[in-house]
Amino acid sequence: MISVILPTYNRAATIERAIGSVLNQTYSDIEVIVIDDGSSDNTGEIVQGIRDERLRYIKNTENKGACAARNIGIISAKGEYIAFQDSDDIWHRDKLEKQLKVIQITNADVVFCKRNIIKKSGIYKDYLRQKEGFVSEKGSVLKIGTQVIFGKSSIFKEISFDERLPRLQDCEILYRIHERYTIYCEDKVLVDYYDSDDAISASPEKLLQACEIILEIHPELKKEGRKTAYEIADLLISSVRQLDGGDKELRKAMQDMAFKYCKSTKVLIKSLLLILNITWEKDCSGRISLRKWR
Repeated sequence: MISVILPTYNRAATIERAIGSVLNQTYSDIEVIVIDDGSSDNTGEIVQGIRDERLRYIKNTENKGACAARNIGIISAKGEYIAFQDSDDIWHRDKLEKQLKVIQITNADVVFCKRNIIKKSGIYKDYLRQKEGFVSEKGSVLKIGTQVIFGKSSIFKEISFDERLPRLQDCEILYRIHERYTIYCEDKVLVDYYDSDDAISASPEKLLQACEIILEIHPELKKEGRKTAYEIADLLISSVRQLDGGDKELRKAMQDMAFKYCKSTKVLIKSLLLILNITWEKDCSGRISLRKWR
């Protein structure tokens, strides 16, 4: 059996769609554990209104954060394997079937797939440069999301999510898993990820906070040659664009944090552009254009 863990908080508008994409999988031997992290809207009513014996509902009396909610789900999971879903994303119908087959054929401990990244401006290809096969460098697992992760239950019961992290929890847990276990990249798009404005992943402040915590936990990332350090630095610099010219103090803090991780040529060039008040945008086809801050 596969246990699917789905944390949610005030997602009444999207939760039924997200759960439906799990319950309608071609692989049906599953349990779906929804952890309602203290929602104040009618998320709970919607979940409890779904009639399927494979669905389990847990309600936190207070908001503890997505990582804590996932850990509660992991403890409750009964399956041999665990997969993670988010409350505003959609799985393709054969996601679990294909990922289970990959893990059985390769004997990997954890496998992840790729995503369609859906924004208001269009559908973008996944940012991942990792090709099909076993992951050899930890930095290759940075820009994935929890909704693409699938692995052996025993691993997640041993290595849990760090509940201090407001962002990059998927990157950090796979960084630790990679030290002891094998991770395989499946070069197929099996998830539609909705990049919404109110998502935690859209918050530069949360990103800065997460990077500070990760550097405290993993000081070895400051050493030169670490691909993960470069990827985090690049993510910080690129995320400054979301501020769109505002909050210069936060912009500087994020740039300073990026250089604590890595001072690569690419990071330096991007930082210089921001100092010159120039930002960049990438369209669906991958073309990059430059413009001044607003």
